[in-house]
Amino acid sequence: MAYIITILLYLLFLFVFGLRYAKRLKKKEDFLVAGRSLTAPVLVGTLLATWIGSGDIFSVSDLSYNHGYSALIGSAGGWIGIIIVFFIAGRVRRFGQFTVPDILEARYNK
Repeated sequence: MAYIITILLYLLFLFVFGLRYAKRLKKKEDFLVAGRSLTAPVLVGTLLATWIGSGDIFSVSDLSYNHGYSALIGSAGGWIGIIIVFFIAGRVRRFGQFTVPDILEARYNK
């Protein structure tokens, strides 16, 4: 019973939190890209949490323990992606689109 109450309280908290912050949204850009106002540390933290999540951390640590340093190549794709995004982020931000398909459509037409 305690589990159900805890889950319901958590869901209620998320719902109230969402309603509170939904009132601050004025246009689509505020919702999709946080009004383009996030700082660099927040963006890096978001990318790390998204691309190199707990599955990658636990699986690479297990592989590293069993197979040595050669298993660290498992995270290389995420790190290379972050480096690439670092160099193209300014151009993408100035372009003013929200998704990769939007950018490709604006560049190459439908």
